[in-house]
Amino acid sequence: MPSRLHRHDEAGHIHFLTVSTYRRLQFFRENQVFIGFVEAMKVVRERLPIRWIGYVIMPEHFHLVVLPQKRIEQDLVPISLVLKELKSFSGRLCKTALREVWRRRRTLGTRPLEQWATQPGEKPFWKTRGYDFNVFREEALLQKLDYMHANPIRRGLVERAEDWPWSSFRFYEFNDRSLIEMDWDGLGWRVSGVVAQSPSPRAGGPDKESHGAAGTFGPRKSGRIRVKSGLPTEWLLFASKLSHAGRLNVFAPIHF
Repeated sequence: MPSRLHRHDEAGHIHFLTVSTYRRLQFFRENQVFIGFVEAMKVVRERLPIRWIGYVIMPEHFHLVVLPQKRIEQDLVPISLVLKELKSFSGRLCKTALREVWRRRRTLGTRPLEQWATQPGEKPFWKTRGYDFNVFREEALLQKLDYMHANPIRRGLVERAEDWPWSSFRFYEFNDRSLIEMDWDGLGWRVSGVVAQSPSPRAGGPDKESHGAAGTFGPRKSGRIRVKSGLPTEWLLFASKLSHAGRLNVFAPIHF
């Protein structure tokens, strides 16, 4: 993050985070690497009293929406600590996944990734700095979620947001919890006991049956039929294996 920008830790504020990979290398090409990041999100949520509101993982960066506290009466977790923990755990778990890809294929798929993997010395996974935006209005929150969920479409990775499994879109649209569950029910501005200390939401509150302006986000309808994720079983088995290995070895030195 540029030095002229500062993070602001304010009670009730949600944070929109953007972090890119080291030299914008496209580490996220294989399913196992995506799963490594998702598992890191779970580890951080277990360790810190935070609430994940939304996310999308792209080939060379991620966007996250997080509330760094569980209840309004609880102390605020500094957003710098959330980022530090997430980057640390995800870097280790994603490198574990990349090593597995290398072991099976003897290649990571692109010359820049090959150079990164074979270079001597430290192998950073994330850029040192990132982008942090405080969200304290409902309209801004929905806008950020819309932006995130439409990102894979703008990049030409998929035609529909629901076809990109590595975001919170399927959780909100289909109640799909197969990868990770978000900590907001999508109904109104209240987030699990914490209300943003900001001007009131728009008159009448959110329309529970409508989608966001971009058509990519909508609160879950009451009684909506739960849809199966369609994710291959081997992905979820790998996630379980990686999660177990990561929790055991997450503090160990890592060498690619």
